[in-house]
Amino acid sequence: MVESVVHALHMGAVADAVVQRFDDPFMLPSSDYIPHDMKSAMDFCMFLYYLNPQYRRASSRVIRHFITPFEYPGEVGSKDEKGLLDDYLEYGLRLPQKLAEVGDEWSAYGNGFVRMYFPFDRVLVDAERSTTYSLDMFRRVAKFRLNELKYEIPDPKDTSKKRLLPFRDVYVRDRGRIKIRNLDPRDINIQHNMVSGTNHFVWRIPAELRRDCKDGKLFVVNEVPLDILRAIRDEDDFLFNEDEVFHFRAPTISGNSNRGWGLPETIANYRDLHQLQVYRKIDEAVGLDYMVPFRLFSPEFSNNESSMIRNVVMSQWKAQVQSVVRERRRDKFSIHSLPFPVNYQEFGAEGKALTPKDLIEWQTNNMLDAMGYPAELFRGSLQVQQIPTAVRMFENTFLFVHQGFTDLSQWVVSKISKFMGEPEIKIRLSKPSMADNMDRQNAILQLTSAGEISRKKGFDWLGIDDPVEERRMRLEEDAEIEEASAKAQQELEHKLQAGTVTQQIDAAQQAQQQQAGGNPPGGQPTPSGQPASGATPMDIQGQAQELAANWAGMEEGERRKNMAAIKASNPTLHAVAQQMLDEQRGQARSQGV
Repeated sequence: MVESVVHALHMGAVADAVVQRFDDPFMLPSSDYIPHDMKSAMDFCMFLYYLNPQYRRASSRVIRHFITPFEYPGEVGSKDEKGLLDDYLEYGLRLPQKLAEVGDEWSAYGNGFVRMYFPFDRVLVDAERSTTYSLDMFRRVAKFRLNELKYEIPDPKDTSKKRLLPFRDVYVRDRGRIKIRNLDPRDINIQHNMVSGTNHFVWRIPAELRRDCKDGKLFVVNEVPLDILRAIRDEDDFLFNEDEVFHFRAPTISGNSNRGWGLPETIANYRDLHQLQVYRKIDEAVGLDYMVPFRLFSPEFSNNESSMIRNVVMSQWKAQVQSVVRERRRDKFSIHSLPFPVNYQEFGAEGKALTPKDLIEWQTNNMLDAMGYPAELFRGSLQVQQIPTAVRMFENTFLFVHQGFTDLSQWVVSKISKFMGEPEIKIRLSKPSMADNMDRQNAILQLTSAGEISRKKGFDWLGIDDPVEERRMRLEEDAEIEEASAKAQQELEHKLQAGTVTQQIDAAQQAQQQQAGGNPPGGQPTPSGQPASGATPMDIQGQAQELAANWAGMEEGERRKNMAAIKASNPTLHAVAQQMLDEQRGQARSQGV
């Protein structure tokens, strides 16, 4: 026991000697600038967030990595209802954009606060006449008095008189007017219960909003709920009801007296940010003072000059040199002369060697690594070979972001469903797909192709929710393709059977020449497919047109006999005439003849 006490005293003496010779390595100059209260800490967080673009951009990319498509796993709601809800959340309410904004506030302040704004119509109550008026009737002539919480309006029965009427708010179930509003963490005070962990949120109403309401600005007052107006009138803060505010924050370890607050990343990594800013300050100072050379002019004398000449030269030297400098700055191409020699020297200009470029780059990478932000993700150069393992570790590091976004999305849907009087549909964000194992996906596809697992399981990661419906749509597409192919094939066969117009006319010329009993000069018949020299295509068309006109005026029986005779003697002429007859009949039917 005595030996231990002596040893402790000896170690204490050694420690005192060390303190006298060396400073505490943990007491750095940056410690003097750390804020000591919550309000100044939040202001400092915003300052650091906007002062460091690398951290701001890296945190923004990390946050948006976890904003994925919505999924609806519950049994409540049909497929059409879930589709309508998905369109409303994405394009009407713009929930993904709000998730990004909340994530950015976490990056800056370590906390994000969200409340729902539900629309209402303000109604003026006339108790004396037992009636109500819509405020829209007096929107341009009404005046708001905050102290009385009343509107001054012209009397509806006598516009020359003024009346003060109280009001009430009637909530309207209009999805298009529902909004998600962020609350500035600098204006929030958390009442934290250390036993149950329950939080109540008090809103310190901003001075600008108080001033607008006191000034009676209707475009502000008319959309501020009555309870908040009462708090402004009484110069009080506003306590939100339970579950009226969603608090997004990162988990913290025990021992941190945070009283319900999340620890800002900008404060947790303050020393790295401070060191990076020190290097930037050095870089700016070097750029201002060491990049441009310091130029110096001095007179140059020889040993043979007398003191009188030197005095005369020195009396004019400064004025002459200043004149040359002014002229040079005005005209870069001017030529100058001096009555005495001048010595020119340059100093400095070694700023490129002094700038801490490598230190800034190293400190930036070190800062991002300390915060858990992969430098590859920040630069957009992730290697494919690293995706299955490295990215999965990154996603697990920020697992609270994905869970927080899912909780916030479900909270929004729950509040809207309750306000609209509709059943609540379960919602969640799908898992980020970048870290999926490619080998696992290939194995799932192979098992699906072999029929070992269901198509719903195999195609789920591709976003295919209903494989049966997809298969039905594929069969319909195949049927339409086959029908179009068959139709095109029939048209092609019809054209091949009918032949081209030129071939028909050539054949008609050959048949006409043979009927005339003559052969071409030389006694040889005209080869098949070659036009006869005694007829032109116009002649054949004229004969066919005349023949079609004759057929149109004949009786049915006589026309059939004539057509059969022409077909037997000249099939080509018969085909052309038949086509013209059909065209004439079609035109007659279209005209109602």
